This record gives sequence, C-alpha cells and structure tokens, in this order.
Amino acid sequence: QKKKVAVSAKLYGSGDQEAWQKGVLFASGQNLARQLMETPANEMTPTRFAEIIEKNLKSASSKTEVHIRPKSWIEEQAMGSFLSVAKGSDEPPVFLEIHYKGSPNANEPPLVFVGKGITFDSGGISIKASANMDLMRADMGGAATICSAIVSAAKLNLPINIIGAMDVALGSGATGVFTNSSWLWNKLFEASIETGDRVWRMPLFEHYT
Repeated sequence: QKKKVAVSAKLYGSGDQEAWQKGVLFASGQNLARQLMETPANEMTPTRFAEIIEKNLKSASSKTEVHIRPKSWIEEQAMGSFLSVAKGSDEPPVFLEIHYKGSPNANEPPLVFVGKGITFDSGGISIKASANMDLMRADMGGAATICSAIVSAAKLNLPINIIGAMDVALGSGATGVFTNSSWLWNKLFEASIETGDRVWRMPLFEHYT
C-alpha cells in the first residue's frame, strides 16, 4: 500500500506575511467547499453537512450562530415543497441557518445568501442519466460554496453581517447572483474575474414578485 505524501506550503523568505495568511484562509475555504461536494452522498448526508459547517464556523469565530433546524421545525413552518423533495430519501432533512455578525454596527443590514443544499439529486420522476449520475453528489454546491465563504469571512474577521441559508438555471457554468445592490454585484463580478469562479446576475423584476 502506497503511503500518502503530506504536502505543506510555507512562505518563502521575508514575503508579505499578512497577504500569505489571507491566501491560506482563502484556500482553506475553497478546499472546504471541494470536500463537501466531493464526498460521496451516502456519507455527506444533510445532518453530516450541517455538523461539518457548525464545527468549522464555531471554531472560526465567536461572532457566529448556527441553527440546525430539524424536520419537525420544517413541518411547523409548513415548508411543503422542501418536505416533498426530502421524501425521496431515508435521510431526514435539515434547514441550516448560519449567521456571522462581524460588523461593529448591530443595526447594519446583513448580506443574505441562499444556496441549494440537495445532497444528492437523482432527478425524481425524470431520473438522471446514468452517465452523469455520479456528479449529483455535488448538487449541494450552492450551499457548500456559501457556507464555506461565510466560514472564510469569519476567519478573516470581516466587518460585515452575513446570514446564509440552504434552500438551476445556469447549471455548472456559472453561479447565479440575486441582488438589488449594484455595488455588491460589481464587487462579486470583479472577484469572479480574479478567481475564475464565474457569476451571472439574475433578474429581480417586479414581474417575479
């Protein structure tokens, strides 16, 4: 059996230590999202997903809150569509709500992120083709991405308030962005150019309300 080689990265010479540490935290967040999406669905259940995020977020900062809402809570909220999707699995659903309160101003409006968190999407009535079925373990990529981003924000001690909730028009080509803030959209778009993680602004016309 081949031994796994442990690889560690270190800053060379007297480089920018602060920038290096930020880079380490950015990479840590990206790797957390990758781990969540690449883990087989029989292991990455809704409960396990929520537990991993809770552990990472609480260890990142004391300015965080984690609410793992059980099936009974979801039923009390009459979230019928959510429960209908969950009926396709023996695993109980959870509604994960996480908060990062990094702003010194408690009254500052928070940024709210919602990510799709179906840990395996077989396609329901219209079952997925077998050739791509294995990729459906990553159907919770939206939730994995926003949860990992909030963990990173907490580690970086960013002065903002964020709320994230797990809840496909663009497929795997880009991440959809719903926001009525042009400032926020421009910042996300600029970041996507630098990172290569493509984003696309979705419409918020009154027609959809």
